[in-house]
Amino acid sequence: MEEESREELMTPQELITRWTTESGQHLRCLVLERLKSGLWLSLMHDFPGASEIDAHADLRGIDMSGLNLSGIDLVGVRLDYARLDAATLEGTLFQSSNLVSASLVGVNAPRAMFTDAIASGARFDAAILNGADFTAALLVETSFRNARLVNAELGYAKLFGADLAGADLTGASLRYTDLEGAVLSR
Repeated sequence: MEEESREELMTPQELITRWTTESGQHLRCLVLERLKSGLWLSLMHDFPGASEIDAHADLRGIDMSGLNLSGIDLVGVRLDYARLDAATLEGTLFQSSNLVSASLVGVNAPRAMFTDAIASGARFDAAILNGADFTAALLVETSFRNARLVNAELGYAKLFGADLAGADLTGASLRYTDLEGAVLSR
């Protein structure tokens, strides 16, 4: 019987620190230059851990805090453990993306699309998410403390154990949203 060789998956800390190496910092600059055109995927082929992800759509652990990424197409991209704190994400497309344990604290993301995204354990604290679409998103234990979700679409989303304390949900659609164990007030 042959033993299958299995590559060890990178740990969250390894995913973050790979971007802090000299080659990681250089690659980050190139990726950010090409994000708007969508021509960044070819850059990821030899990056550590990218082979774990289909099509090498791997931005896990990257720090894009404070950047203007409005309107960027990040559909299906893996952004687990990424930092996007205080980024501008107006109309950014995150459909079917993974944002597990990502930090989006204080983002300005009106009309951003998170349909079918997996953002369990992510932090959207103090974020502006007015008109954002989280339809059918998996948001288990996600934090939206003091976030503005005015007119947001949360239909069919799963917010098991999510923290919505202080969040403004005025006009938000919660049709068939699962809020089991969610914190809705302080």
